[in-house]
Amino acid sequence: MGCGRGGWYSYDGLDNGGVPSADQIVPQFQRAEVGDIFPWTPEAEDGFVVRAIEPERAIVLGGDAGSRYRVTWAFVIEPIDHESTRLITRASGQYDRLAVGLMLGLIWRPIDFGMQRRQLLNVKQRVEAAVANRIRTTRYSV
Repeated sequence: MGCGRGGWYSYDGLDNGGVPSADQIVPQFQRAEVGDIFPWTPEAEDGFVVRAIEPERAIVLGGDAGSRYRVTWAFVIEPIDHESTRLITRASGQYDRLAVGLMLGLIWRPIDFGMQRRQLLNVKQRVEAAVANRIRTTRYSV
């Protein structure tokens, strides 16, 4: 995830600087460590910082949009049964001005909802394609 990695998997023109997100799972981008930076845009040197990670289970990103707003964004994979999982994401923010809170609630939250939905659908598509490819490869390998 992140610019310069697999992308943000949402609307690439808005949140990935126009660079297309990876259309499949890219093995070299599957490892991250606490402190790694997932850039906001292709040119950015800052972005979300990996705050916590449990490989193949959860990742928590954090970021500061200046001193007025801090955000945490978590992605957790929960098992449903022996064959299925669910990806859950949650974002939270702290701000020190009422105007920032109103702007986030009235303007950013609806935009973020649409972008997050697109991201999750795109991640689902890539994971399902990888699983289908693994099944085909296993079935026909000798």
